[in-house]
Amino acid sequence: MNKLFTYIFSIYLTIVTPSILTTEINQYRKDNGVSQVTENSLLNISATKKACDMYKRGYWSHDTPEGTPFFILIKKVGYWYRIAGENIIRNNTDPKIMVEKWSKSPTHNKVMLDGRYTDIGVGYCGNIVVTHYGDL
Repeated sequence: MNKLFTYIFSIYLTIVTPSILTTEINQYRKDNGVSQVTENSLLNISATKKACDMYKRGYWSHDTPEGTPFFILIKKVGYWYRIAGENIIRNNTDPKIMVEKWSKSPTHNKVMLDGRYTDIGVGYCGNIVVTHYGDL
């Protein structure tokens, strides 16, 4: 039963493209007087790698079980940021609800509304969605 749910959830998540979530985040930023972020392919890769690592290895953290922080993964894909941020969420397929949930968490909201970020990447794997933010 659990594998079936994960399979169905994964299929549904493929409908939630990075562009759809980015649009929702940008609307939220606009509503709060913050400039928009632009989707970045390298950040899409790092966010996807992070989501899949968490999903496959069964952990839930901004750091890997070995203690490696998310920003190291961002650098490993070749995105040499000045600043970087990460938001993670699971068991959710609606971009509007994702943004709403992040907005209710002070630390996640701060990441979404940080005007220093100019780029965003979105990745998903199984029931996990990751956004990586940065500025070159």
